[in-house]
Amino acid sequence: MRPLYFSIHRNHAIHALKVAIACIIGYAIMLATNRPHGQWIIITILVVMCMQTSVGGALQSSYLRFIGTTIGAATAVVILYLYGAHPAAIFILLFFSTLIFTYIANVASKLSNIGLLGAVTTAMLITSKASGYQLAIERALEIYAGIIIAILVTRFLFPVHAKKQFIISISDTLNNLHLLYKSKLKSFMDESTGGSIDLINKISASFVDQKKLLEEGGRESKSFKFKGEILNDIIYCERQIFRTTLMIFSAAQYSKFIANHYRNLPQLEKFNSSITSTLQQLATINLRNSQEMPEIIELDDLKSAVTLLKGSLASEMHAHPFLFCAQELVSGIDKMQTLILQTKKK
Repeated sequence: MRPLYFSIHRNHAIHALKVAIACIIGYAIMLATNRPHGQWIIITILVVMCMQTSVGGALQSSYLRFIGTTIGAATAVVILYLYGAHPAAIFILLFFSTLIFTYIANVASKLSNIGLLGAVTTAMLITSKASGYQLAIERALEIYAGIIIAILVTRFLFPVHAKKQFIISISDTLNNLHLLYKSKLKSFMDESTGGSIDLINKISASFVDQKKLLEEGGRESKSFKFKGEILNDIIYCERQIFRTTLMIFSAAQYSKFIANHYRNLPQLEKFNSSITSTLQQLATINLRNSQEMPEIIELDDLKSAVTLLKGSLASEMHAHPFLFCAQELVSGIDKMQTLILQTKKK
């Protein structure tokens, strides 16, 4: 399995090269057109591209930059056309534009970039020493040129697709969940602590990344966006498996009977063997090929292991939390397989 770490850092290196190339293109256009303030082209390229490695992320950034610039530039052009560079008009416009755009930037999270860029564009246009409505229009056109360059370079030069990164992240997280269960089981059997912190941190961070990649991937592909609800449920299932993996060993420790007889109960041995085997099979499913149908993982052994556990531990009151976690873990694995199969069918 290709490590997500290698993929991410390779993409960052490629992206840095793309931003540098885009800036060179912007500078070449600035020289060719003899624009006295053509640096706005390069500034826009940096704003759009620097923090967005994927095509979907750059599209969103470009869209927000376009809206924020258009609103800010239109406001500045109207005021400068009607009142020129009159100080009173500039003071009033600067106050109210900053007030409104800052409010938008802080209240509406999805529109925060519109508020930020709208405020910046308006302030820079109306406070320039050579301000005027014609100059404001020219600046807006330079910003649009930067947006177009950023989109074209991101889209066609070594494109990094969020939808592909999402699939890689899911595969990597499923593998880490398998490793986490094995690590927690070993720690419990050895009565040791620690050893899983790095895995827990990686898995926790992956959930945040996957939400972002899912949103960006929906802008890249209609088919990916169409599967959005299923893919979001896959993230939820990952969380369920993650939570119950952490909880089940705490629950086992809570029950003195399980803690004292964990090594000697054949039902527990069968359950752990079935869980680790099933998680490993989930981790090896080829998610990247949307056409290839994976082999259905038989969960009969896993379900029968849970049934045996319930039969042998039902009389132990303190074992009930453990049994609940065991059922939730199996339920999460079962649902995960169902969701993966659904993504292949659609």
